[in-house]
Amino acid sequence: MPISRVPGTKLGISPKQGEISRRPVQQEIHEVGNLLLRSALRNFREYAGVPAIEAFAIREIGYREKTSAREIANALMSDEAQVSRVIKALLQKKLITRKQDSSHHRRKLINLTEKGKRTFAAVEQIGHWRETRMLQGLSERELRLFYDTLGKLRANAEGLFNTASLEMEII
Repeated sequence: MPISRVPGTKLGISPKQGEISRRPVQQEIHEVGNLLLRSALRNFREYAGVPAIEAFAIREIGYREKTSAREIANALMSDEAQVSRVIKALLQKKLITRKQDSSHHRRKLINLTEKGKRTFAAVEQIGHWRETRMLQGLSERELRLFYDTLGKLRANAEGLFNTASLEMEII
């Protein structure tokens, strides 16, 4: 059964399947995201030995093999300063190497070390476990609907992010 919060009541199970919450959608999404982030913080540190932000960066490096700080920042939707700190931490832990790109002298390419590849494998295993748990109990039809809806929400959110000013009249 879906969980619903109605103003003035405590968190509880909706009495009817499919009941729509009266709370703002962005608040519901924020809370789910917060729960996922908080569990990621615990899971990645406990089982892979790295903080979640480092795990996310390791994942991106592992997917791309040779990449740059800017590409990691773009993939994580993060700023380059934060990614620079993460890269410094990963270098200190000997999980990555960073070398000058022979074709673009200003660019440094980042690769996983053997230790980094083992950490990447652990991060991937944790990620798979988390995704399996999160999607547990959803039918193929529900998953298709979820991803279709999520795609629309993402496009709308990107539109909000890219809009320079409010396109409404504030009273």
